[in-house]
Amino acid sequence: MKVLIYCQHIWGVGHLFRILEICKALQGNQVLLVTGGPQSTVSLPAHVQEFRLPGLMTDRNFSGLFPTDQNKTLDQVKGERQKLFYDLFKKEGPDIFVIELYPFGRRAFNFELLPILKGIRDGSLYGSRVVCSLRDILVEKKDPASYEKKVVDILNRYFDALLVHADPNLVKLNETFLALTMSPSRLFTRVI
Repeated sequence: MKVLIYCQHIWGVGHLFRILEICKALQGNQVLLVTGGPQSTVSLPAHVQEFRLPGLMTDRNFSGLFPTDQNKTLDQVKGERQKLFYDLFKKEGPDIFVIELYPFGRRAFNFELLPILKGIRDGSLYGSRVVCSLRDILVEKKDPASYEKKVVDILNRYFDALLVHADPNLVKLNETFLALTMSPSRLFTRVI
């Protein structure tokens, strides 16, 4: 299979290292890892090719996105990233499109993800299966009901599967995402 994995680490490298474990498990497949956070010197498995988008990062308070190249504006970098990523996806036509954390987080990247997700669903892009790759412990939100509704709406509209990295004996997703407890059938209507 051809698997395109999207991972945007914007502060530390925890998200990147987590997704690299999934990349390792996909040995025997063609894996393209799309990154775009601060430059990292991590070694990739031999079967993984990296495609770096122009860098974006945040500060310690997660107060917004900033270009890693201080000679460019945020709007310039967003425009470049959106075009590069869309063109890459169109060229590669992956069987599976794995998105790390989104829509549970990283919604500041709607500008480059939604055009691709909409293109997959309306048939203007290759009909990839779309998978959200998610850690089990989510960050607490100020308005959890509104947040969870938005997440569930995006999941049901654009995603085929949810892959949770978890040991259910330790922590279960429904401990930090109540919509799963209240109405599991509402969480996800499509399966692969």
